[in-house]
Amino acid sequence: MLNILDLSDLALAHGRPARRCPLVLGGGPVATHPEPLAPFVDAFFIGEAEELLPALCLAAAELRRARVPRPERLARLAIRFPLYVPSLYRSMR
Repeated sequence: MLNILDLSDLALAHGRPARRCPLVLGGGPVATHPEPLAPFVDAFFIGEAEELLPALCLAAAELRRARVPRPERLARLAIRFPLYVPSLYRSMR
């Protein structure tokens, strides 16, 4: 997954996607143990994404167009969708 992010030219600043980069979402098998990738992914979709993914993408685009700051965008999306957003939790490291 990190190779894919690297090849996509997404600027990873200190392990976090840069502010102006698109949201980086993970899912599938990675969602069952997300912490190793938490520094590189904004949110992990928990469960089956097929039905909710289109609505999630539309909601994320709407919030971005409204210039909602990235941390608030993630919090709002986590309220509406089954997302684990690592930045919303205090790290135990």
